[in-house]
Amino acid sequence: MQKSEDEIRKYFPKEIALLRFPRDFQTYWNREFLESLSSDFTIRAVVLYGDWDSTDFDHKLVNILDEVPTPVIAYLEGSCRDEALELALTADLRIASSDATFQFSYVSQGRMPSNGATPRLTRIVGTAQAMRLLLSSEQINATESTRIGLVQVIGGLEEVSKSIKLIASAAPIAARYTKESIKASLELSAFQAQRLENDLSVLLQSTEDRKEGLRSYFRKENPDFRSR
Repeated sequence: MQKSEDEIRKYFPKEIALLRFPRDFQTYWNREFLESLSSDFTIRAVVLYGDWDSTDFDHKLVNILDEVPTPVIAYLEGSCRDEALELALTADLRIASSDATFQFSYVSQGRMPSNGATPRLTRIVGTAQAMRLLLSSEQINATESTRIGLVQVIGGLEEVSKSIKLIASAAPIAARYTKESIKASLELSAFQAQRLENDLSVLLQSTEDRKEGLRSYFRKENPDFRSR
């Protein structure tokens, strides 16, 4: 049974943006909000949750979500299929309930993905497993999804909350730069990826958060990162 928004919110601090699927992926306002995350450092991470059996949403938001610099975690319950699963692939971390199932049924309907599933799924699970899931329309359970790397953790909101609290306690600028470097490495040569990592590391040295990280480390205190 789907939990209410109030039940979900109690697991997360106010710096975490909660987006319910598919409700929050249907309007222009939602597009503006996703795009605003590029400059809004008060949001430390985004959690996606909701009814993943639905395909009724603005599919253009899939690519916009993929560009969000803030860490994104998808909490997947029940049946997650087709366009909804394509959206979930854009998350940086996928945590599934034990009853979750996953399926790309496109080819069995005479269709194929059109929101980036072929490149994203291939990068996440590898060519052979992507071929298997996309060509056979096979439905897999949570255990199999973790075995092939589609899902990272099986658990409930407690597990999501643990991951989010760790991410939210990190320096926001460092987290964004690290995410940018990882994603860019998929498109760049090893040499270019190393150069980008070095450049971002140099930029990070000039931030107040970097100084705060060093100060708190040597004083054995919890850091107070302020996104600057």
